Amino acid sequence: MTNYRKLLGIREDSPDHYQLLGIKRFESDPDVISIAADRQMVYLRTLRNSDAEQLLNEVSAARVCLLNPARKAEYDRSLLGVPGDCRLDPVSLDPPPAPTSTPPPPPAPTQSGARQREREREREREVEREGQGQRKRQEELSVTLENAGGWITIIFFFVAFIAGMSSWALGFVIGAIGVVIGLSVFYVGVNTRP
Repeated sequence: MTNYRKLLGIREDSPDHYQLLGIKRFESDPDVISIAADRQMVYLRTLRNSDAEQLLNEVSAARVCLLNPARKAEYDRSLLGVPGDCRLDPVSLDPPPAPTSTPPPPPAPTQSGARQREREREREREVEREGQGQRKRQEELSVTLENAGGWITIIFFFVAFIAGMSSWALGFVIGAIGVVIGLSVFYVGVNTRP
């Protein structure tokens, strides 16, 4: 069973197409539907697990259903209680029976819709750049901690050597503390690598 709440924040066990896409029920703007489906699909592709793949198929089925005017009308009727055949499972991706007359072609994307999609793509690129910058900063921190761990160990050994000239026990204790602290800092540095 797919965990809709964990992956998409949906509280219901069997959400409708609109809930899957995160849009208001009976949304009629194809650009809004398309952008919402793209957003959900981009997010689900980053998860890379079996539940996400199943949800990806469901989001794809929702997109196909809601962008086809005839199937959307039928699906909306089914939500209102009138039976329809546009279901959540991917089997519903089969083409509907051939109509007696050809439906009008889908409207061409509006200029504002194209701009909206471009803004969405730009936001995705910005998030990706931020992630790369964060990985670089994390790598630099890791190297700094590794180096600091080595220097701490060397400094404590030097202090232990000086202290050991007067009392070997004091030198031993200071040296042991230096090793523990130095290796701890080094270990933290190694484990912070991305």
